[in-house]
Amino acid sequence: MRCLLPLTLLLLAAPVAAQEGSASDDIWFRIEDAKGQLIGFQRESRRAAADLVRIERERRVAFRIVGQPPTEQWVREMREEDPSGRVRSLTIESIINGRRSFSRLTLAGQTLLIEQGRGTRTASRQVPASGLLRFGDSEALLGLGEAGPGANYLEIEAGSLVPTTTRLQAYAADPAVSGQKPALVAARENGPMLIWLVERDGEGQIVRAEQPLLGGGHIFVRSERPIQPAELSRWRSTHGQAIEAPYAIPAAALRGKLRYTFGLRAALPLALPQTPDQQVRPGPGPGQVRLDICDGCGPGLSTAPADLARWRLPTPWLQADAPELVNAAGQARKPDRSESQVMEHLRRLVAKRINVVDAFGHVSAREAWRSRNGDCTEHAALLAALARAAGIPARVASGMAYGADGYFGVEDGFQAHSWVLAYVDGRWQSFDSALERLDAGHVALTIGDGDPGPISAASRISGLLEWQAMSEVKPL
Repeated sequence: MRCLLPLTLLLLAAPVAAQEGSASDDIWFRIEDAKGQLIGFQRESRRAAADLVRIERERRVAFRIVGQPPTEQWVREMREEDPSGRVRSLTIESIINGRRSFSRLTLAGQTLLIEQGRGTRTASRQVPASGLLRFGDSEALLGLGEAGPGANYLEIEAGSLVPTTTRLQAYAADPAVSGQKPALVAARENGPMLIWLVERDGEGQIVRAEQPLLGGGHIFVRSERPIQPAELSRWRSTHGQAIEAPYAIPAAALRGKLRYTFGLRAALPLALPQTPDQQVRPGPGPGQVRLDICDGCGPGLSTAPADLARWRLPTPWLQADAPELVNAAGQARKPDRSESQVMEHLRRLVAKRINVVDAFGHVSAREAWRSRNGDCTEHAALLAALARAAGIPARVASGMAYGADGYFGVEDGFQAHSWVLAYVDGRWQSFDSALERLDAGHVALTIGDGDPGPISAASRISGLLEWQAMSEVKPL
């Protein structure tokens, strides 16, 4: 089983003067990969009438990741504001590899109507909108260059209908660290949702912005001319979320202890997680962080009774109370099995259950159980939900894992990955149903509860890491 996290691209909102515009006023961006190849474009327009401002952004992307089928994505955002800048409505439509979905938000007084659809399924919810500065979503960030750094906006996470406040923050480069770049970050309490390394011209216009990802980010470059769909090719090969390791790592080293030293391409206040297998400390130099990874290297997560109780509960993404999951977890519980053995039984069950690789998007544990499709993110969500259904505290770790098989065209490399942390037999342990092994090649960058936020944050953070040292640590 292999893993590919969703390739989420941003919709840049470059400042545009509010005026009655024409097609010639549109702003265009080329979307390039790390090799400079054209893999997509984005068009932005702003049209103003007497009592309404309509903003539209359209993005098209086409490429082929090594080892994967071709990908085609189309996203259109349409937003209407009154002359004061108050949002009246927002509609986001997308077609990704033939799969249609939409999100629609409509403001009526102090009530926000949220509607979402995927295929033939739709859902809706009303929430209070009092006190909100702006609202947007993680794919089409409203506020970049408009609300300005420090602004709060409401984000609606796809599939959950749960509004979350996200803060837009700018970070200057640290002059003491060579090569760092200024960054603009949309973050929640559990970490950065989107990260951009942004360059502006003298008038404050965005001329270049990179979205970091493992293996090289997607780069938006201001274009002086329109870009036609015919210029894109779904067969143009580009990178996946994988990078070559500094060294080929022997199996014996993976079973032992590895030490990693990373720098950061942007001066963000990141706190990488401590896990049962990972200890995090400051590195020897400015802006560096050191990770020691081995079985038992780390302190694990909290063991406070309140935390353990909370991590047994169902969530919108880990439906531990779903009847089919409760039944499967109940069958795993046997009087003669320890909690570790129950988790091992559930790990094998998930590895067998998800038998069709689907590397795009992210669905909940219940949907993964029913569809039997997914990648490592669905593996982790389903395993964590089954653990909670069995009464075992569990969370989802996301980051990257080492493999030597050349997946995504990278031999002896690290790829984006997710797995599970569970509190069993009085201590925290790690379980991986996708790769079916745990070793010192698992680098955790975020911890969450199966929701897309921490998973996306891990893919962004991995693109900011600068590999500065890596070594095997052996006992004397």
